[in-house]
Amino acid sequence: MTRHILLIVLFSVWCVSPSFAQGQPSTQPPPATQAPTPSLPNVPQLPNVPSFSPDSVLNSLGTQLGIPGLGGSLTDLSSLSDSLTSSIGGGLDCRFCKEVVDVKGTPVLGGGIPPGKQCCTSCTAPTAAVREAMDTHRKDFLMGTLWTDYVRPALRAMSTELSANMAAQTASLGTFIDAQTQITSVRAIQKMQAQAIKDYTPSEELCSFGTLAASLSESDLRSDAIKIVMSEMALARNLGTSNNAAAAGAGEDISNRVSFFIKEFCDVTNNNYTGPQTGLTLMCGTARQADFKFNRDIDYARTIHQPQTLRVDFLTAGAPSIEEKEVDGLIYNLYGHKQMTARITPSQIKTAAGQRSYMLERSMVARRMLAQNSLNSIVAMKAQGGGVNAQFVQSVLASLGLSAQEARQLSGTNPSYFAQMDVLTKRLYQSPQFYTGLMDKPANVTRQTAAMEALALMQERDTYRAVRRSEMLMAALLELSTRDIEMQTLDKVAGESARRTERGR
Repeated sequence: MTRHILLIVLFSVWCVSPSFAQGQPSTQPPPATQAPTPSLPNVPQLPNVPSFSPDSVLNSLGTQLGIPGLGGSLTDLSSLSDSLTSSIGGGLDCRFCKEVVDVKGTPVLGGGIPPGKQCCTSCTAPTAAVREAMDTHRKDFLMGTLWTDYVRPALRAMSTELSANMAAQTASLGTFIDAQTQITSVRAIQKMQAQAIKDYTPSEELCSFGTLAASLSESDLRSDAIKIVMSEMALARNLGTSNNAAAAGAGEDISNRVSFFIKEFCDVTNNNYTGPQTGLTLMCGTARQADFKFNRDIDYARTIHQPQTLRVDFLTAGAPSIEEKEVDGLIYNLYGHKQMTARITPSQIKTAAGQRSYMLERSMVARRMLAQNSLNSIVAMKAQGGGVNAQFVQSVLASLGLSAQEARQLSGTNPSYFAQMDVLTKRLYQSPQFYTGLMDKPANVTRQTAAMEALALMQERDTYRAVRRSEMLMAALLELSTRDIEMQTLDKVAGESARRTERGR
Protein backbone atom coordinates (compact mmCIF):
# COMPACT_ATOMS: atom_id res chain seq x y z
CA MET A 1 0.00 0.00 0.00
CA THR A 2 2.88 2.40 0.79
CA ARG A 3 4.51 1.70 -2.54
CA HIS A 4 1.29 2.56 -4.40
CA ILE A 5 1.09 5.93 -2.63
CA LEU A 6 4.77 6.62 -3.33
CA LEU A 7 4.23 5.82 -6.98
CA ILE A 8 1.34 8.27 -7.30
CA VAL A 9 3.25 11.09 -5.55
CA LEU A 10 6.34 10.41 -7.63
CA PHE A 11 4.38 10.56 -10.85
CA SER A 12 2.78 13.82 -9.82
CA VAL A 13 6.15 15.40 -8.95
CA TRP A 14 7.76 14.12 -12.06
CA CYS A 15 4.96 15.42 -14.28
CA VAL A 16 5.30 18.98 -12.96
CA SER A 17 9.08 18.96 -13.30
CA PRO A 18 10.73 21.20 -16.03
CA SER A 19 12.01 18.19 -17.91
CA PHE A 20 8.48 16.92 -18.37
CA ALA A 21 7.27 20.38 -19.35
CA GLN A 22 9.96 20.60 -21.98
CA GLY A 23 9.59 17.11 -23.37
CA GLN A 24 5.88 16.27 -23.24
CA PRO A 25 4.18 17.01 -26.59
CA SER A 26 0.73 18.46 -26.72
CA THR A 27 -2.08 16.41 -28.12
CA GLN A 28 -4.07 19.52 -29.06
CA PRO A 29 -3.69 20.89 -32.61
CA PRO A 30 -1.67 24.13 -32.73
CA PRO A 31 -3.51 27.35 -33.23
CA ALA A 32 -3.85 28.59 -36.81
CA THR A 33 -1.88 31.73 -36.11
CA GLN A 34 0.98 29.94 -34.27
CA ALA A 35 3.49 27.51 -35.55
CA PRO A 36 3.53 24.08 -34.02
CA THR A 37 5.58 23.82 -30.90
CA PRO A 38 8.77 21.94 -31.61
CA SER A 39 9.90 19.19 -29.34
CA LEU A 40 12.67 20.21 -27.03
CA PRO A 41 15.80 18.14 -27.14
CA ASN A 42 16.92 15.89 -24.27
CA VAL A 43 13.43 15.64 -22.71
CA PRO A 44 12.85 12.45 -20.66
CA GLN A 45 9.97 10.41 -21.99
CA LEU A 46 7.40 8.46 -19.95
CA PRO A 47 8.51 4.86 -19.79
CA ASN A 48 6.33 2.28 -21.43
CA VAL A 49 5.21 0.00 -18.64
CA PRO A 50 3.61 -3.12 -20.12
CA SER A 51 2.42 -4.45 -16.76
CA PHE A 52 1.84 -2.74 -13.44
CA SER A 53 4.72 -3.38 -11.09
CA PRO A 54 5.39 -0.71 -8.45
CA ASP A 55 9.07 -1.53 -8.12
CA SER A 56 9.72 -1.55 -11.88
CA VAL A 57 7.85 1.70 -12.45
CA LEU A 58 9.63 3.39 -9.57
CA ASN A 59 13.00 2.17 -10.84
CA SER A 60 12.30 3.52 -14.32
CA LEU A 61 11.18 6.90 -13.04
CA GLY A 62 14.13 7.05 -10.73
CA THR A 63 16.44 6.55 -13.68
CA GLN A 64 14.76 9.39 -15.59
CA LEU A 65 15.02 11.70 -12.56
CA GLY A 66 18.53 10.71 -11.64
CA ILE A 67 17.57 8.59 -8.61
CA PRO A 68 18.80 5.07 -9.30
CA GLY A 69 17.32 2.17 -7.32
CA LEU A 70 14.23 4.16 -6.38
CA GLY A 71 11.84 1.17 -6.44
CA GLY A 72 13.86 -0.95 -4.04
CA SER A 73 15.10 1.74 -1.68
CA LEU A 74 12.03 3.91 -1.02
CA THR A 75 9.96 2.73 1.93
CA ASP A 76 8.12 5.87 2.96
CA LEU A 77 7.26 9.39 1.90
CA SER A 78 10.18 10.88 3.87
CA SER A 79 12.79 9.12 1.75
CA LEU A 80 10.90 10.12 -1.43
CA SER A 81 10.91 13.78 -0.38
CA ASP A 82 14.65 13.76 0.29
CA SER A 83 15.38 12.09 -3.05
CA LEU A 84 13.21 14.54 -5.02
CA THR A 85 14.76 17.56 -3.27
CA SER A 86 18.23 16.32 -4.12
CA SER A 87 17.30 15.59 -7.74
CA ILE A 88 15.55 18.86 -8.44
CA GLY A 89 18.20 20.87 -6.65
CA GLY A 90 20.92 19.28 -8.77
CA GLY A 91 19.35 19.27 -12.22
CA LEU A 92 16.24 21.46 -12.46
CA ASP A 93 16.38 24.80 -10.69
CA CYS A 94 15.07 28.06 -12.07
CA ARG A 95 17.40 30.02 -9.83
CA PHE A 96 20.14 29.44 -12.37
CA CYS A 97 18.17 30.89 -15.31
CA LYS A 98 20.10 33.79 -16.82
CA GLU A 99 17.99 34.16 -19.94
CA VAL A 100 14.59 33.43 -21.30
CA VAL A 101 14.32 31.44 -24.49
CA ASP A 102 11.51 31.77 -27.00
CA VAL A 103 9.53 29.02 -28.52
CA LYS A 104 12.36 28.25 -30.97
CA GLY A 105 14.92 28.03 -28.21
CA THR A 106 16.63 31.29 -29.04
CA PRO A 107 17.74 33.23 -25.99
CA VAL A 108 16.05 36.60 -25.69
CA LEU A 109 17.64 37.77 -22.45
CA GLY A 110 21.22 37.82 -21.44
CA GLY A 111 22.73 35.32 -19.16
CA GLY A 112 23.86 31.80 -19.19
CA ILE A 113 23.07 28.40 -17.81
CA PRO A 114 25.63 26.92 -15.52
CA PRO A 115 27.16 23.70 -16.73
CA GLY A 116 25.16 20.62 -15.71
CA LYS A 117 21.98 22.63 -15.18
CA GLN A 118 18.79 22.86 -17.17
CA CYS A 119 16.36 25.73 -17.01
CA CYS A 120 12.64 26.10 -17.24
CA THR A 121 11.21 27.56 -20.41
CA SER A 122 10.09 30.53 -18.34
CA CYS A 123 11.05 31.58 -14.87
CA THR A 124 7.92 33.68 -14.42
CA ALA A 125 4.99 31.75 -15.92
CA PRO A 126 4.49 28.47 -17.80
CA THR A 127 4.01 28.68 -21.50
CA ALA A 128 0.85 27.52 -23.31
CA ALA A 129 2.67 24.39 -24.37
CA VAL A 130 3.46 23.48 -20.82
CA ARG A 131 -0.15 24.15 -19.80
CA GLU A 132 -1.50 22.07 -22.67
CA ALA A 133 0.98 19.31 -21.93
CA MET A 134 -0.09 19.26 -18.31
CA ASP A 135 -3.78 19.10 -19.26
CA THR A 136 -3.11 16.30 -21.72
CA HIS A 137 -0.98 14.49 -19.18
CA ARG A 138 -3.68 14.82 -16.53
CA LYS A 139 -6.46 13.65 -18.83
CA ASP A 140 -4.66 10.91 -20.70
CA PHE A 141 -2.20 9.56 -18.21
CA LEU A 142 -3.22 10.51 -14.69
CA MET A 143 -6.98 10.15 -15.12
CA GLY A 144 -6.75 7.66 -17.93
CA THR A 145 -3.93 5.18 -17.88
CA LEU A 146 -2.68 5.54 -14.31
CA TRP A 147 -6.05 5.89 -12.57
CA THR A 148 -8.15 3.64 -14.81
CA ASP A 149 -5.64 0.86 -15.42
CA TYR A 150 -3.68 0.83 -12.19
CA VAL A 151 -4.94 2.89 -9.24
CA ARG A 152 -8.67 2.25 -9.43
CA PRO A 153 -8.34 -1.53 -10.00
CA ALA A 154 -5.84 -1.66 -7.19
CA LEU A 155 -8.14 0.30 -4.90
CA ARG A 156 -11.04 -1.92 -5.90
CA ALA A 157 -8.99 -5.01 -5.25
CA MET A 158 -7.86 -3.55 -1.95
CA SER A 159 -11.46 -2.65 -1.03
CA THR A 160 -12.66 -6.12 -1.99
CA GLU A 161 -9.88 -7.71 0.00
CA LEU A 162 -10.58 -5.48 2.99
CA SER A 163 -14.31 -6.24 2.74
CA ALA A 164 -13.65 -9.96 2.52
CA ASN A 165 -11.21 -9.70 5.39
CA MET A 166 -13.70 -7.77 7.49
CA ALA A 167 -16.43 -10.26 6.62
CA ALA A 168 -14.15 -13.09 7.66
CA GLN A 169 -13.25 -11.25 10.83
CA THR A 170 -16.94 -10.54 11.46
CA ALA A 171 -17.73 -14.23 11.10
CA SER A 172 -14.90 -15.09 13.46
CA LEU A 173 -16.01 -12.42 15.90
CA GLY A 174 -19.58 -13.68 15.69
CA THR A 175 -18.31 -17.19 16.37
CA PHE A 176 -16.47 -15.94 19.44
CA ILE A 177 -19.54 -14.03 20.64
CA ASP A 178 -21.73 -17.10 20.09
CA ALA A 179 -19.21 -19.24 21.97
CA GLN A 180 -19.08 -16.71 24.78
CA THR A 181 -22.88 -16.65 25.00
CA GLN A 182 -23.01 -20.45 24.98
CA ILE A 183 -20.36 -20.75 27.65
CA THR A 184 -22.04 -18.09 29.79
CA SER A 185 -25.40 -19.85 29.47
CA VAL A 186 -23.95 -23.26 30.28
CA ARG A 187 -22.07 -21.81 33.22
CA ALA A 188 -25.22 -20.14 34.54
CA ILE A 189 -27.18 -23.40 34.20
CA GLN A 190 -24.44 -25.42 35.88
CA LYS A 191 -24.20 -22.81 38.62
CA MET A 192 -27.94 -23.03 39.27
CA GLN A 193 -27.74 -26.83 39.22
CA ALA A 194 -24.91 -26.79 41.71
CA GLN A 195 -26.80 -24.29 43.87
CA ALA A 196 -29.91 -26.47 43.72
CA ILE A 197 -27.92 -29.55 44.70
CA LYS A 198 -26.35 -27.56 47.50
CA ASP A 199 -29.60 -26.10 48.80
CA TYR A 200 -31.91 -29.09 48.34
CA THR A 201 -29.70 -31.90 49.61
CA PRO A 202 -30.74 -32.52 53.23
CA SER A 203 -28.12 -33.49 55.74
CA GLU A 204 -28.28 -36.32 58.26
CA GLU A 205 -28.63 -33.84 61.10
CA LEU A 206 -31.64 -32.23 59.42
CA CYS A 207 -33.27 -35.61 58.79
CA SER A 208 -32.86 -36.50 62.45
CA PHE A 209 -35.45 -33.87 63.41
CA GLY A 210 -38.07 -35.31 61.11
CA THR A 211 -37.26 -38.89 62.08
CA LEU A 212 -37.39 -38.25 65.82
CA ALA A 213 -40.68 -36.36 65.47
CA ALA A 214 -42.36 -39.06 63.35
CA SER A 215 -44.53 -40.33 66.22
CA LEU A 216 -44.81 -37.08 68.16
CA SER A 217 -48.29 -36.08 67.01
CA GLU A 218 -49.74 -39.56 67.57
CA SER A 219 -48.28 -39.71 71.08
CA ASP A 220 -49.69 -36.27 71.88
CA LEU A 221 -53.18 -37.32 70.84
CA ARG A 222 -52.89 -40.55 72.81
CA SER A 223 -51.87 -38.61 75.93
CA ASP A 224 -54.96 -36.39 75.66
CA ALA A 225 -57.21 -39.44 75.35
CA ILE A 226 -55.54 -41.20 78.31
CA LYS A 227 -55.94 -38.10 80.47
CA ILE A 228 -59.67 -38.07 79.80
CA VAL A 229 -59.96 -41.79 80.65
CA MET A 230 -58.08 -41.29 83.91
CA SER A 231 -60.36 -38.41 84.81
CA GLU A 232 -63.42 -40.57 84.18
CA MET A 233 -61.97 -43.35 86.35
CA ALA A 234 -61.34 -40.96 89.25
CA LEU A 235 -64.79 -39.45 88.87
CA ALA A 236 -66.43 -42.88 89.02
CA ARG A 237 -64.52 -43.74 92.21
CA ASN A 238 -65.41 -40.49 93.98
CA LEU A 239 -69.08 -40.65 92.97
CA GLY A 240 -69.46 -44.32 93.94
CA THR A 241 -70.32 -45.61 90.47
CA SER A 242 -71.38 -49.26 90.40
CA ASN A 243 -68.75 -51.97 89.87
CA ASN A 244 -66.15 -49.69 91.39
CA ALA A 245 -63.87 -50.32 94.37
CA ALA A 246 -65.46 -47.43 96.32
CA ALA A 247 -69.06 -47.91 95.16
CA ALA A 248 -70.39 -48.66 98.68
CA GLY A 249 -68.46 -45.91 100.42
CA ALA A 250 -65.40 -45.53 102.60
CA GLY A 251 -65.57 -48.98 104.15
CA GLU A 252 -65.48 -50.86 100.86
CA ASP A 253 -62.88 -48.47 99.46
CA ILE A 254 -60.47 -49.01 102.36
CA SER A 255 -60.96 -52.78 102.28
CA ASN A 256 -60.19 -52.99 98.57
CA ARG A 257 -57.20 -50.70 98.89
CA VAL A 258 -55.73 -52.80 101.73
CA SER A 259 -56.05 -55.95 99.67
CA PHE A 260 -54.48 -54.16 96.73
CA PHE A 261 -51.60 -52.97 98.92
CA ILE A 262 -50.90 -56.39 100.40
CA LYS A 263 -50.87 -57.99 96.97
CA GLU A 264 -48.76 -55.45 95.10
CA PHE A 265 -46.77 -53.05 97.28
CA CYS A 266 -46.30 -54.41 100.79
CA ASP A 267 -42.79 -54.46 102.22
CA VAL A 268 -42.83 -56.54 105.40
CA THR A 269 -39.65 -54.83 106.62
CA ASN A 270 -41.57 -51.59 107.18
CA ASN A 271 -43.19 -50.67 110.51
CA ASN A 272 -40.19 -51.61 112.71
CA TYR A 273 -39.49 -55.06 111.36
CA THR A 274 -37.19 -57.03 113.70
CA GLY A 275 -38.09 -60.57 112.82
CA PRO A 276 -41.04 -62.90 112.47
CA GLN A 277 -44.31 -61.57 113.73
CA THR A 278 -43.02 -57.99 113.51
CA GLY A 279 -43.19 -55.24 110.99
CA LEU A 280 -45.94 -55.90 108.45
CA THR A 281 -45.70 -59.66 108.53
CA LEU A 282 -48.92 -59.98 110.47
CA MET A 283 -50.68 -57.91 107.79
CA CYS A 284 -48.97 -59.03 104.61
CA GLY A 285 -47.64 -62.46 105.56
CA THR A 286 -44.13 -63.68 105.10
CA ALA A 287 -44.18 -63.79 101.32
CA ARG A 288 -42.15 -60.91 99.87
CA GLN A 289 -42.99 -59.04 96.71
CA ALA A 290 -40.43 -58.02 94.12
CA ASP A 291 -38.20 -55.28 95.45
CA PHE A 292 -38.91 -52.87 92.59
CA LYS A 293 -42.62 -52.86 93.53
CA PHE A 294 -42.16 -51.97 97.21
CA ASN A 295 -44.10 -48.87 98.22
CA ARG A 296 -44.70 -47.74 94.65
CA ASP A 297 -48.20 -46.70 95.70
CA ILE A 298 -46.76 -43.86 97.78
CA ASP A 299 -43.43 -43.11 96.02
CA TYR A 300 -44.13 -40.39 93.44
CA ALA A 301 -40.46 -40.05 92.40
CA ARG A 302 -39.99 -43.68 91.36
CA THR A 303 -43.53 -44.26 90.16
CA ILE A 304 -44.09 -41.21 87.94
CA HIS A 305 -41.32 -38.61 88.09
CA GLN A 306 -38.24 -40.65 87.15
CA PRO A 307 -39.48 -42.86 84.28
CA GLN A 308 -39.72 -41.15 80.90
CA THR A 309 -42.20 -43.70 79.57
CA LEU A 310 -44.90 -45.53 81.52
CA ARG A 311 -46.49 -48.65 80.15
CA VAL A 312 -49.88 -47.08 80.71
CA ASP A 313 -52.59 -47.69 78.17
CA PHE A 314 -56.07 -47.21 79.52
CA LEU A 315 -57.44 -47.19 75.98
CA THR A 316 -57.01 -50.91 75.36
CA ALA A 317 -58.99 -53.58 77.21
CA GLY A 318 -57.04 -56.29 79.01
CA ALA A 319 -55.17 -57.04 82.19
CA PRO A 320 -53.57 -53.93 83.68
CA SER A 321 -49.81 -53.57 83.48
CA ILE A 322 -47.55 -53.14 86.51
CA GLU A 323 -47.21 -49.40 85.83
CA GLU A 324 -51.01 -49.03 85.63
CA LYS A 325 -51.41 -50.69 89.02
CA GLU A 326 -48.73 -48.48 90.53
CA VAL A 327 -50.36 -45.31 89.14
CA ASP A 328 -53.76 -46.39 90.46
CA GLY A 329 -52.35 -47.11 93.91
CA LEU A 330 -50.65 -43.70 94.04
CA ILE A 331 -53.80 -41.88 92.93
CA TYR A 332 -55.90 -43.69 95.57
CA ASN A 333 -53.56 -42.41 98.29
CA LEU A 334 -53.23 -38.88 96.95
CA TYR A 335 -56.78 -38.02 95.94
CA GLY A 336 -60.00 -39.17 97.56
CA HIS A 337 -58.36 -41.04 100.35
CA LYS A 338 -61.33 -40.43 102.62
CA GLN A 339 -64.52 -41.27 100.85
CA MET A 340 -67.99 -40.80 102.32
CA THR A 341 -68.68 -43.21 105.12
CA ALA A 342 -71.70 -44.46 103.29
CA ARG A 343 -73.41 -43.40 100.12
CA ILE A 344 -76.69 -41.54 100.44
CA THR A 345 -79.57 -43.98 100.56
CA PRO A 346 -82.62 -43.69 98.27
CA SER A 347 -84.75 -42.57 101.18
CA GLN A 348 -82.31 -39.79 102.06
CA ILE A 349 -81.89 -38.56 98.51
CA LYS A 350 -85.60 -37.69 98.43
CA THR A 351 -85.30 -35.30 101.36
CA ALA A 352 -83.98 -31.77 101.19
CA ALA A 353 -81.26 -32.52 103.71
CA GLY A 354 -80.10 -35.53 101.71
CA GLN A 355 -80.03 -33.52 98.55
CA ARG A 356 -77.99 -30.76 100.25
CA SER A 357 -75.54 -33.39 101.49
CA TYR A 358 -75.22 -34.84 97.98
CA MET A 359 -74.56 -31.44 96.45
CA LEU A 360 -71.93 -30.76 99.08
CA GLU A 361 -70.30 -34.06 98.17
CA ARG A 362 -70.29 -33.14 94.49
CA SER A 363 -68.63 -29.81 95.30
CA MET A 364 -65.91 -31.68 97.14
CA VAL A 365 -65.48 -34.11 94.21
CA ALA A 366 -65.11 -31.16 91.80
CA ARG A 367 -62.22 -29.77 93.83
CA ARG A 368 -60.60 -33.19 93.97
CA MET A 369 -60.90 -33.63 90.21
CA LEU A 370 -59.37 -30.19 89.63
CA ALA A 371 -56.40 -31.13 91.79
CA GLN A 372 -56.03 -34.60 90.25
CA ASN A 373 -56.09 -33.18 86.72
CA SER A 374 -52.46 -32.07 87.07
CA LEU A 375 -51.30 -35.60 87.97
CA ASN A 376 -53.44 -37.07 85.19
CA SER A 377 -51.76 -34.72 82.68
CA ILE A 378 -48.27 -35.75 83.78
CA VAL A 379 -49.11 -39.46 83.62
CA ALA A 380 -50.73 -39.04 80.21
CA MET A 381 -47.65 -37.25 78.81
CA LYS A 382 -45.51 -40.18 79.96
CA ALA A 383 -47.86 -42.85 78.63
CA GLN A 384 -46.30 -45.02 75.93
CA GLY A 385 -46.61 -43.68 72.39
CA GLY A 386 -46.94 -45.18 68.95
CA GLY A 387 -43.38 -46.55 68.83
CA VAL A 388 -42.66 -45.62 65.20
CA ASN A 389 -39.43 -43.83 66.06
CA ALA A 390 -38.35 -45.96 69.03
CA GLN A 391 -35.06 -47.13 67.52
CA PHE A 392 -34.05 -43.59 66.55
CA VAL A 393 -34.77 -42.23 70.03
CA GLN A 394 -32.71 -45.03 71.53
CA SER A 395 -29.94 -44.33 68.98
CA VAL A 396 -29.65 -40.73 70.19
CA LEU A 397 -29.42 -41.90 73.80
CA ALA A 398 -26.80 -44.48 72.81
CA SER A 399 -24.71 -41.72 71.18
CA LEU A 400 -24.54 -40.06 74.61
CA GLY A 401 -22.76 -43.07 76.07
CA LEU A 402 -25.62 -45.32 77.18
CA SER A 403 -25.69 -48.96 76.27
CA ALA A 404 -28.50 -50.30 74.09
CA GLN A 405 -30.22 -51.86 77.12
CA GLU A 406 -29.92 -48.69 79.20
CA ALA A 407 -31.26 -46.57 76.35
CA ARG A 408 -34.23 -48.92 75.98
CA GLN A 409 -34.94 -48.86 79.72
CA LEU A 410 -34.76 -45.07 79.81
CA SER A 411 -36.92 -44.28 76.80
CA GLY A 412 -39.15 -47.35 76.88
CA THR A 413 -40.10 -49.75 74.14
CA ASN A 414 -42.59 -47.24 72.75
CA PRO A 415 -41.28 -43.78 73.75
CA SER A 416 -43.89 -41.47 75.22
CA TYR A 417 -44.60 -37.90 74.18
CA PHE A 418 -42.52 -36.77 77.15
CA ALA A 419 -39.56 -38.99 76.15
CA GLN A 420 -39.65 -37.80 72.54
CA MET A 421 -39.78 -34.14 73.54
CA ASP A 422 -36.95 -34.74 76.01
CA VAL A 423 -34.75 -36.05 73.19
CA LEU A 424 -35.77 -33.34 70.69
CA THR A 425 -35.43 -30.39 73.07
CA LYS A 426 -32.60 -31.52 75.34
CA ARG A 427 -30.70 -34.76 74.68
CA LEU A 428 -30.07 -34.04 71.01
CA TYR A 429 -28.07 -30.93 71.87
CA GLN A 430 -25.92 -32.72 74.44
CA SER A 431 -24.18 -34.68 71.68
CA PRO A 432 -21.02 -33.24 70.03
CA GLN A 433 -22.27 -34.57 66.70
CA PHE A 434 -25.00 -31.93 66.65
CA TYR A 435 -22.48 -29.08 66.75
CA THR A 436 -20.18 -30.64 64.16
CA GLY A 437 -23.26 -31.12 61.99
CA LEU A 438 -23.80 -27.34 61.98
CA MET A 439 -20.76 -27.07 59.67
CA ASP A 440 -23.10 -27.75 56.78
CA LYS A 441 -24.70 -25.92 53.88
CA PRO A 442 -26.31 -22.62 54.94
CA ALA A 443 -29.70 -23.80 53.66
CA ASN A 444 -29.58 -26.92 55.87
CA VAL A 445 -28.51 -24.88 58.89
CA THR A 446 -31.46 -22.57 58.28
CA ARG A 447 -33.80 -25.57 58.08
CA GLN A 448 -32.40 -26.92 61.35
CA THR A 449 -33.01 -23.53 62.92
CA ALA A 450 -36.62 -23.61 61.69
CA ALA A 451 -37.08 -27.13 63.13
CA MET A 452 -35.67 -26.01 66.48
CA GLU A 453 -38.00 -23.01 66.52
CA ALA A 454 -40.96 -25.32 65.81
CA LEU A 455 -39.96 -27.56 68.72
CA ALA A 456 -39.57 -24.51 70.94
CA LEU A 457 -43.09 -23.47 69.99
CA MET A 458 -44.42 -26.92 70.95
CA GLN A 459 -42.56 -26.76 74.23
CA GLU A 460 -43.99 -23.33 74.96
CA ARG A 461 -47.45 -24.76 74.26
CA ASP A 462 -46.88 -27.48 76.86
CA THR A 463 -45.66 -24.83 79.29
CA TYR A 464 -48.80 -22.81 78.62
CA ARG A 465 -50.96 -25.82 79.49
CA ALA A 466 -49.06 -26.34 82.74
CA VAL A 467 -49.44 -22.66 83.65
CA ARG A 468 -53.14 -22.83 82.88
CA ARG A 469 -53.55 -25.82 85.21
CA SER A 470 -51.63 -23.98 87.92
CA GLU A 471 -53.91 -20.99 87.48
CA MET A 472 -56.99 -23.17 87.99
CA LEU A 473 -55.47 -24.68 91.15
CA MET A 474 -54.73 -21.23 92.52
CA ALA A 475 -58.29 -20.19 91.77
CA ALA A 476 -59.61 -23.24 93.63
CA LEU A 477 -57.35 -22.51 96.62
CA LEU A 478 -58.61 -18.93 96.66
CA GLU A 479 -62.18 -20.20 96.66
CA LEU A 480 -61.47 -22.53 99.58
CA SER A 481 -59.83 -19.70 101.53
CA THR A 482 -62.81 -17.48 100.85
CA ARG A 483 -65.14 -20.25 101.95
CA ASP A 484 -63.28 -20.66 105.22
CA ILE A 485 -63.54 -16.93 105.88
CA GLU A 486 -67.20 -17.08 105.00
CA MET A 487 -67.84 -19.95 107.42
CA GLN A 488 -65.99 -18.15 110.17
CA THR A 489 -68.01 -15.02 109.54
CA LEU A 490 -71.27 -16.97 109.57
CA ASP A 491 -70.30 -18.72 112.78
CA LYS A 492 -69.44 -15.39 114.36
CA VAL A 493 -72.72 -13.85 113.27
CA ALA A 494 -74.64 -16.89 114.51
CA GLY A 495 -72.85 -16.77 117.87
CA GLU A 496 -73.62 -13.10 118.38
CA SER A 497 -77.26 -13.69 117.45
CA ALA A 498 -77.46 -16.51 119.94
CA ARG A 499 -75.91 -14.38 122.68
CA ARG A 500 -78.38 -11.58 122.03
CA THR A 501 -81.23 -14.02 122.24
CA GLU A 502 -79.90 -15.35 125.53
CA ARG A 503 -79.60 -11.87 126.97
CA GLY A 504 -83.16 -11.09 125.89
CA ARG A 505 -84.44 -13.96 127.94
